[in-house]
Amino acid sequence: MATFTLIVFGSLALILVGLLALGAWNPRSIAELTGRSDERRLALQANLEERDIGEMVEAHNDSRRRRGKAEVSESEIRARANAAQKRSIARSRGGGARG
Repeated sequence: MATFTLIVFGSLALILVGLLALGAWNPRSIAELTGRSDERRLALQANLEERDIGEMVEAHNDSRRRRGKAEVSESEIRARANAAQKRSIARSRGGGARG
């Protein structure tokens, strides 16, 4: 009985040590393994895009002013982009919506 117990607990100890060694020498961080780095990266990207959208609208309106056309608001541009995205999704699903 003592030999069996020694084999079982020894095997469990080896498995535990092996798992700890894998975790210690894993090149990826805990944040990458749990997906937290993706959340931070996506939040940062969303903040940058929010700032960039205002700059792009201003540049677009500057170009329109030079050509003598009326300015467009950010909400109008977002509505156009959303409509284009919906048409693209409908086409990809086989709806063939055009417009």
